[in-house]
Amino acid sequence: MRDQAVDLLKFTPPRLPTKFVSRPRLNRELEAGLARRLADIAGDILGSERGGTWVKVRALPSGQYGENGDPEAEVRPVFVSILVRKRPPEETIRQQAERLSAAFAQACGRPRENVHILYEPSAAGRITFGGRLVSV
Repeated sequence: MRDQAVDLLKFTPPRLPTKFVSRPRLNRELEAGLARRLADIAGDILGSERGGTWVKVRALPSGQYGENGDPEAEVRPVFVSILVRKRPPEETIRQQAERLSAAFAQACGRPRENVHILYEPSAAGRITFGGRLVSV
């Protein structure tokens, strides 16, 4: 069992913290099951094994979001950050982002152009699980 734990620590599952700009007192976007649906979608697109993609969903009240100029009042973007052990090549990011933005937009009921994805730097050497540093 200990060897299995060590093996798991060598792998950094994709982590996707997701923030939604929401209307005041209206958080239907965060209904039960949305995080799991997004995790299933992302896990399929990123090719991770069962339990290998983690999604954390948080609401960002519309009063805490702003854009300069005079944007449409109804713009409610979805911000997604992706953290993986080793950041993929640019072409892979392009392909994944196309699929993720379309699928997240559909799951969240938002226009695709309002889904913004940030690929974080590689997690290897920067993140620990249970105190063990994840390596390349």
